[in-house]
Amino acid sequence: MSIRAARVSPRPAATGAAATSGVGFSTLGLRGAVGFELGGLDARWTGMLGWRHAYGDVTPATAMSFAGSNVFTVAGLPIARDAAAIEAGFDLALTRNATFGVSYTGQFAKRANDNGVKADFSWKF
Repeated sequence: MSIRAARVSPRPAATGAAATSGVGFSTLGLRGAVGFELGGLDARWTGMLGWRHAYGDVTPATAMSFAGSNVFTVAGLPIARDAAAIEAGFDLALTRNATFGVSYTGQFAKRANDNGVKADFSWKF
Protein backbone atom coordinates (compact mmCIF):
# COMPACT_ATOMS: atom_id res chain seq x y z
CA MET A 1 0.00 0.00 0.00
CA SER A 2 1.32 3.40 -0.90
CA ILE A 3 0.09 6.83 0.04
CA ARG A 4 0.92 9.87 -2.04
CA ALA A 5 0.38 13.45 -1.01
CA ALA A 6 -1.32 15.66 -3.56
CA ARG A 7 0.00 19.12 -4.25
CA VAL A 8 -2.57 21.83 -3.68
CA SER A 9 -2.32 24.85 -5.91
CA PRO A 10 -2.58 28.22 -4.11
CA ARG A 11 -4.59 29.51 -7.07
CA PRO A 12 -8.35 29.00 -7.17
CA ALA A 13 -9.67 26.39 -9.61
CA ALA A 14 -11.82 28.94 -11.46
CA THR A 15 -11.01 32.60 -11.99
CA GLY A 16 -12.90 35.48 -13.50
CA ALA A 17 -12.25 39.10 -14.28
CA ALA A 18 -14.04 41.74 -12.25
CA ALA A 19 -17.12 42.80 -14.16
CA THR A 20 -20.02 45.14 -13.68
CA SER A 21 -23.40 44.92 -15.33
CA GLY A 22 -26.15 47.40 -14.82
CA VAL A 23 -29.82 47.50 -15.58
CA GLY A 24 -32.33 50.27 -15.01
CA PHE A 25 -36.11 50.16 -14.89
CA SER A 26 -38.92 52.58 -15.59
CA THR A 27 -42.60 51.97 -14.87
CA LEU A 28 -45.50 53.75 -16.53
CA GLY A 29 -48.94 53.20 -15.08
CA LEU A 30 -51.59 54.08 -12.53
CA ARG A 31 -51.38 53.94 -8.74
CA GLY A 32 -54.29 54.45 -6.38
CA ALA A 33 -55.42 54.12 -2.79
CA VAL A 34 -58.83 54.07 -1.11
CA GLY A 35 -59.19 54.67 2.61
CA PHE A 36 -62.12 53.46 4.71
CA GLU A 37 -63.05 52.49 8.25
CA LEU A 38 -63.11 48.84 9.30
CA GLY A 39 -64.41 48.03 12.79
CA GLY A 40 -63.45 51.46 14.08
CA LEU A 41 -59.92 51.25 12.61
CA ASP A 42 -58.55 53.15 9.61
CA ALA A 43 -57.87 50.86 6.65
CA ARG A 44 -56.59 51.36 3.12
CA TRP A 45 -56.60 49.39 -0.14
CA THR A 46 -53.72 50.21 -2.51
CA GLY A 47 -53.06 49.16 -6.07
CA MET A 48 -50.85 49.71 -9.07
CA LEU A 49 -51.07 48.57 -12.68
CA GLY A 50 -48.30 49.45 -15.08
CA TRP A 51 -45.83 48.61 -17.82
CA ARG A 52 -42.21 48.10 -16.71
CA HIS A 53 -39.33 48.50 -19.18
CA ALA A 54 -35.73 47.40 -18.51
CA TYR A 55 -32.77 49.35 -19.91
CA GLY A 56 -29.20 48.16 -20.19
CA ASP A 57 -27.66 44.70 -19.84
CA VAL A 58 -30.66 42.40 -19.36
CA THR A 59 -28.56 39.21 -19.61
CA PRO A 60 -25.92 39.10 -16.87
CA ALA A 61 -22.71 37.37 -18.03
CA THR A 62 -19.08 37.09 -16.98
CA ALA A 63 -15.93 35.57 -18.50
CA MET A 64 -14.41 32.73 -16.43
CA SER A 65 -11.59 30.20 -16.83
CA PHE A 66 -10.16 27.21 -15.02
CA ALA A 67 -6.44 27.11 -14.36
CA GLY A 68 -4.75 26.30 -17.68
CA SER A 69 -7.95 26.33 -19.77
CA ASN A 70 -9.57 28.62 -22.30
CA VAL A 71 -11.92 31.42 -21.28
CA PHE A 72 -15.66 30.62 -21.26
CA THR A 73 -18.76 32.71 -20.55
CA VAL A 74 -21.20 32.10 -17.71
CA ALA A 75 -24.58 33.76 -18.27
CA GLY A 76 -27.47 34.24 -15.85
CA LEU A 77 -31.16 34.22 -16.60
CA PRO A 78 -32.18 37.19 -18.73
CA ILE A 79 -34.44 39.87 -17.29
CA ALA A 80 -37.57 40.57 -19.35
CA ARG A 81 -37.20 43.82 -21.28
CA ASP A 82 -40.96 44.53 -21.07
CA ALA A 83 -43.43 43.27 -18.45
CA ALA A 84 -46.82 44.06 -16.96
CA ALA A 85 -46.44 45.13 -13.32
CA ILE A 86 -49.22 44.63 -10.75
CA GLU A 87 -49.34 45.52 -7.05
CA ALA A 88 -52.20 45.22 -4.55
CA GLY A 89 -52.15 45.83 -0.82
CA PHE A 90 -54.17 46.26 2.34
CA ASP A 91 -53.07 48.31 5.38
CA LEU A 92 -54.79 48.46 8.76
CA ALA A 93 -53.92 51.12 11.34
CA LEU A 94 -54.12 49.19 14.63
CA THR A 95 -53.30 52.28 16.69
CA ARG A 96 -52.10 55.80 15.90
CA ASN A 97 -48.51 54.51 15.74
CA ALA A 98 -48.89 50.85 14.68
CA THR A 99 -49.87 49.57 11.23
CA PHE A 100 -50.21 46.04 9.84
CA GLY A 101 -50.14 45.46 6.10
CA VAL A 102 -50.15 42.70 3.51
CA SER A 103 -49.34 43.15 -0.18
CA TYR A 104 -48.89 41.29 -3.45
CA THR A 105 -46.53 42.21 -6.27
CA GLY A 106 -46.23 40.58 -9.67
CA GLN A 107 -44.54 41.01 -13.02
CA PHE A 108 -45.75 39.16 -16.08
CA ALA A 109 -43.70 38.95 -19.27
CA LYS A 110 -43.80 36.78 -22.36
CA ARG A 111 -41.37 34.16 -21.01
CA ALA A 112 -41.10 34.87 -17.28
CA ASN A 113 -43.27 35.67 -14.26
CA ASP A 114 -42.33 36.98 -10.84
CA ASN A 115 -44.75 36.90 -7.89
CA GLY A 116 -44.36 37.88 -4.26
CA VAL A 117 -46.41 38.34 -1.10
CA LYS A 118 -45.27 40.47 1.83
CA ALA A 119 -46.66 41.11 5.30
CA ASP A 120 -45.32 43.93 7.47
CA PHE A 121 -45.82 45.58 10.81
CA SER A 122 -44.61 49.11 11.51
CA TRP A 123 -44.49 50.86 14.83
CA LYS A 124 -43.60 54.56 15.03
CA PHE A 125 -42.00 55.75 18.25
